[in-house]
Amino acid sequence: MAESEDEQFIKQRAELLTVLTFSRKHQLRVLYTSRQGWPGADLIFILKRGTEISTHTLGVNVRAAVLTEGQPLPSGDLSRDETDLYRDAYYPLCMVLFVMNDDKGYFRWIQAPHPTRPGYFKFYPSGDWVALDESQIDIIIAQVEDWYSARRQQSMEDIGEMAGSVR
Repeated sequence: MAESEDEQFIKQRAELLTVLTFSRKHQLRVLYTSRQGWPGADLIFILKRGTEISTHTLGVNVRAAVLTEGQPLPSGDLSRDETDLYRDAYYPLCMVLFVMNDDKGYFRWIQAPHPTRPGYFKFYPSGDWVALDESQIDIIIAQVEDWYSARRQQSMEDIGEMAGSVR
């Protein structure tokens, strides 16, 4: 179903709020937006390491809502098509929701750094919204950086094992 002009405007406004909110952190830079055709995410942020740009990415899917007073936040559950699309993401992927009435943001993981298996993901087809503020973005950045560090360590160990088996 095609989006109306109002729906497109609200979605674009939510994407801009996401960029503004996330880019307040000097470690995050926007790499791609949905208008550039990146599959599986509305926005891709790259994480800087010091002054260097890295290959570490964070995918963000953006949702928007206009709520009437007393109306609860919409579900963050994925549709079947979204579940099929996002399950195989090869980078950390989260979802944000911005409420247009007050510009408040909310967050939840889709493809999260696994909490007990460093270097692995945990997939969340559903989840509760958490308020998106500066401290939450710091947590997201730390989790993503830890995931990439664990993946690098895992890769180095795999290379060492391969080199040992060639001898």
